[in-house]
Amino acid sequence: MTEGQPTDTWEDAANSLKSIKPRLANIYAVGCGKEVDFGVLTQITDIAYHIKNVYDEMIAKFFIWMSASVQSMSQGADTPISLEKSPFAESGGFELIDPGNIPFRSDVPLQIFLHCCCMNIRKFYVMRYTFI
Repeated sequence: MTEGQPTDTWEDAANSLKSIKPRLANIYAVGCGKEVDFGVLTQITDIAYHIKNVYDEMIAKFFIWMSASVQSMSQGADTPISLEKSPFAESGGFELIDPGNIPFRSDVPLQIFLHCCCMNIRKFYVMRYTFI
């Protein structure tokens, strides 16, 4: 699950994961919000979902639905979960991303992360800036 772009080197891990044959389980990638890089997610797995409208209740509904769906679909490892019976079908707030038709995304990073130190309590933290 991600809300943006990777901040580490992920390619070797993705390649190792995809090289396991036979595939023992489906891997579901979930992008939340407007800044998701689906080009990266679809390099990790062919099954990528997009939660467009992110709020606490939507995330909770997603995990409940995903858990129930995985249990009911456990007979085959090559079939993505159907969205027709999901609580998101009517709202349009959730979709399966087609790897052959990835939404356009500029190569310009939309956010940066800074590693900072608080001068008062002398603890480190990460600060994220989003370009609008």
